[in-house]
Amino acid sequence: MRRAAAVGVMAAVVLAGTSPAAGTWSDVSTVTGTPVSSGSLQAPVLTCQSVDVLGALGLRLLTKVVLTWTASTSPTLLDYTAQVVSPGTRNLAVTSNGSTRSTEITPDILTGLLGGTVTVRVQARLANSNWAASTDRNVTYDVLGLRVSC
Repeated sequence: MRRAAAVGVMAAVVLAGTSPAAGTWSDVSTVTGTPVSSGSLQAPVLTCQSVDVLGALGLRLLTKVVLTWTASTSPTLLDYTAQVVSPGTRNLAVTSNGSTRSTEITPDILTGLLGGTVTVRVQARLANSNWAASTDRNVTYDVLGLRVSC
């Protein structure tokens, strides 16, 4: 009897085929919630102040400019660089005083004597990423640096 049952089961397996037919299905769902948008960094907002380097006796010679901004903490504390981008290119030191950052621009000899415009770029960068935002500021010197505007 056992033999007959085993033969019957084997016959049913062979006749039924090796696998069932594949079926099709679909799953539809709607996602709800807050929309996602791309992030961006806040470009530094620069304030400008001129300081007389050789201001003794009321002389306004070789006036330097101090650019100041508040360091952004969103999405985290950012890294800042400053550089003269025109004429030529030179890096400027960035100093930190709490949440305030600043850089100083002193005219070179030609700009200080003959006047001219220097373009300074301050860039904020998110560490370990290619996210960056920058602000350019023109600093204009009159002849002999008697008047500075930015």
